[in-house]
Amino acid sequence: MSRAFSQLKQVLDFFESPAFLISAIDDKLTVVDINDKLTADSLREKNFKADEDLDYFLKISFKFDDASASKFRKQLKLSDSTPFFEIDFEDRSYKFEYKPLDFEDRTFIFVTVESNKNTSMNRQDSEVQFYKRIFDSLPIGISVNRIDDSKTLYVNSEFSKIYGWEFEDLTDVEAFFQNVYPDEQEREEMKNIILRDIESGDPKRMHWKNVSITTKNGKRKIVNAKNIPLYDQNLIISTVTDVTESTRTQRELENAKTRFGLAAQATSDAVWDWDLSDEELYWSDGYERLFGYKIKGNRVSKSFWESKIHPDDLTSFSDSLKEALNDEDLYKWTFDYRFLDNDKNYANVRENVVILRDLSGKPIRLIGALQDITKPLKRENHLNLLEKLVDGTKDAILVTDVKSNSFLNSEIVYVNSSFQRLFECDSSEIIGKTPQEFYVTPKSADMFLELETELSQWNSVDADILSYTKTDLEFWNNLSITPIVNDEGWFTHWMVVNRNVSDLVTNRHKKELLTFTHSAFQGDDSMESLLCKISLKIEDLLKSEFCEFWLKDYYSDALSKALRFKKGEPVDRDSGLLNYRSEDFANEIFKTAKSKLLIHKNGSNSEEKNNIKLRYGFQIRSHEECLGVVILGFDDAYAREKTLTSIFGEFSLQLGNAISRKRTEKEMGIFFEYTPDFLCIFGKNGYLKKINKRACETLGYDEKTILSTPFLNYIKEEDHEKTLALVRKAREYTGYYSDEIRAITKNRKILHVDWTVFSLDEGDKDVFCVGRDITAYKDNLSSLKTQNEKFKILSETVKEAVWDFDLIEERIIWGKGLKTLFGYDPGKFAVAEEVWLEKLHPEDRKRVKASFDSALDKAEENEWREEYRFKKENGSYAYVLDRGTIVRDGEGKAIRMVGSIQDISEYKHCQKNNS
Repeated sequence: MSRAFSQLKQVLDFFESPAFLISAIDDKLTVVDINDKLTADSLREKNFKADEDLDYFLKISFKFDDASASKFRKQLKLSDSTPFFEIDFEDRSYKFEYKPLDFEDRTFIFVTVESNKNTSMNRQDSEVQFYKRIFDSLPIGISVNRIDDSKTLYVNSEFSKIYGWEFEDLTDVEAFFQNVYPDEQEREEMKNIILRDIESGDPKRMHWKNVSITTKNGKRKIVNAKNIPLYDQNLIISTVTDVTESTRTQRELENAKTRFGLAAQATSDAVWDWDLSDEELYWSDGYERLFGYKIKGNRVSKSFWESKIHPDDLTSFSDSLKEALNDEDLYKWTFDYRFLDNDKNYANVRENVVILRDLSGKPIRLIGALQDITKPLKRENHLNLLEKLVDGTKDAILVTDVKSNSFLNSEIVYVNSSFQRLFECDSSEIIGKTPQEFYVTPKSADMFLELETELSQWNSVDADILSYTKTDLEFWNNLSITPIVNDEGWFTHWMVVNRNVSDLVTNRHKKELLTFTHSAFQGDDSMESLLCKISLKIEDLLKSEFCEFWLKDYYSDALSKALRFKKGEPVDRDSGLLNYRSEDFANEIFKTAKSKLLIHKNGSNSEEKNNIKLRYGFQIRSHEECLGVVILGFDDAYAREKTLTSIFGEFSLQLGNAISRKRTEKEMGIFFEYTPDFLCIFGKNGYLKKINKRACETLGYDEKTILSTPFLNYIKEEDHEKTLALVRKAREYTGYYSDEIRAITKNRKILHVDWTVFSLDEGDKDVFCVGRDITAYKDNLSSLKTQNEKFKILSETVKEAVWDFDLIEERIIWGKGLKTLFGYDPGKFAVAEEVWLEKLHPEDRKRVKASFDSALDKAEENEWREEYRFKKENGSYAYVLDRGTIVRDGEGKAIRMVGSIQDISEYKHCQKNNS
């Protein structure tokens, strides 16, 4: 568990947001570690200490009270169904997301933290802040009230301007009616009407036109008002527009209907009337409103009128009017020019004129309307400039015309050049369609439904959506959708910015998949369970229909095992889902060593039934070796090979290494537990990190006791220095080192153990120890009288191929281990040295012969040791460790060597897999 816990702590630092790790054993919850980001962001005044009680940790780090901590604990138990917990405080809000991992003795829970500072300590400000940002810039009056207690939360400046009452005067609905309707009878009438309409819940009834009100200074005004209830937020929004002037103008127009009826045919702003037989014209009050001219009696001379026309425009104006008057068939005339206002500034105006003629066609009267088009003209020029800028930007822009509060059903009215290039289509193919028709596909439908909910409230949204070009090329599209408001405060358009973020999303998916796979393989799940989890993760990220794993047989070079998953569940081979010769597809990828994408244009019946349109396959690789093939199935044929190759290139290696490591760990575990030899791992602190069952039984202690006691306690004191020297040598140098060291059992019996030690890497690493109990045959040897008897007993006792080489007679005697390990009958096996050399692998023979002869020639050498490959009777080769003791005469000449051959193939195999 210590190794798993260490790895979990490392994973904790991978999180980009603040996070901490909880250990859950039964009902005991403790915080065992936090990452650096949480250390920086939390409210702690004390340093974190491992294994803090969860309640204490929450109070110190986030200022929780007892009730909040209790809710947090309860939510943890529901983390499978509701994997998050949200809580608000006065000055800060938190969102905690849980990610539990189950182990044999406990559950670890990753918790990520998202915090936001509240922008105000006042709850009222918090409720209103969202609306203030929208409403403060609107040209209409806005107020916000709570529904349950009618309390006024906010009024904008335009609202106070229209009613003449400040926010402090309008504390609630009752205060509003009391101030705005000082007459009691009128107040009760209006109050009954408005409250009944609100209680009806009918939006049509909550729109009141031409309502009379009284301002604070007693002035009467006419307004249009509208209520918008937001029941789920306990709020009601009221809008008001001052229509006093427009109502008064309307009444004046109705009183002057006869005089200005003809002018209605023109777009009337400043209306004028000219009887061509008269030198004076009638100017309406519009000239004062638009241009500042207050004319007594509303009469001006023709010369006065002409003096206000820009000198550069007067000639063209006169010529155009004269031409219009001379055309007997012309009854309307329009002309744009510059007109001097009372402040000596020129305004751009448009003259719309109706020409009245007599029966002969002669013009007798002109009725016109002068429209100030300065702002619209500037806006038009501005819009033209904006359109050029938008069309030239690299971002793909789309604009829709609002038809309702549904974005998906609005009408596309504009796309820029970048948009057309991104989607590989012409604007004529897009304009007139709706976003529903253009954007939404079966894969993105659910996401767009979520966005539509936000957009229907006129909120801006930003989301990554799968989109497709005209040629069905799939890409990740970052959509930024914003509502556009006109000068009157109405939402008129949606602007959509599209950006191809496939590389960003692909990298995010790749990182997420790699992290998930690494985490998944840290547990003790079976291979099938692990691959099932990974397939579900791939389906979630890439929306694939199924995931299929073909694994190579461990002892052959062919695919043998197929595991198929869909929606996190195994799929029966005969279910029909994968009845499309997937084995042929897998073998093709396995043999060519290349990923492959296949589009089904005319599928089999099974494909049509299951709607599989595209398959993608790639190898599972580890250390230049193919361990299998992964096949994914999709229900569409959109091109996505670049994305898939990017995601699964590195994943292929990670999955292969993880599978290889998992297999090795399993094999090592079995070998470690059931080998008849002593096996243990010596740590850096003088304790054993692992020991096998055989060693525990021989020493007479349980595993827990041995691992918690210094290893030298089990070694005879006289051999302590020898033991430490042997371990130190193995740790500092590569290779195998051996020595006989005496061990002490629980009943104080002394065991003679032949130890071989090695480490996988140089440096301060763990040391692997292999020991063989040679006590029995050491005792037997000491009681025998002749060396031949000793050799016979030794060869029958140990499980190695023991040999005795008479160098004078050039004859080798073999023990029974030769038959057990390598298949050769000792009695029939040739006795000459040359025959032994013939069994060595050709690549090892020269090296071993040179080492053997060198050991014999050096008088100071008493031992010989080599590793090589030895040919078995069945023709295969085994890795062996050959060791011998040299017997010399009085002059130092080698006359005899006695040794043994040990099969170390399993060790070599494990060492290779762990390298």
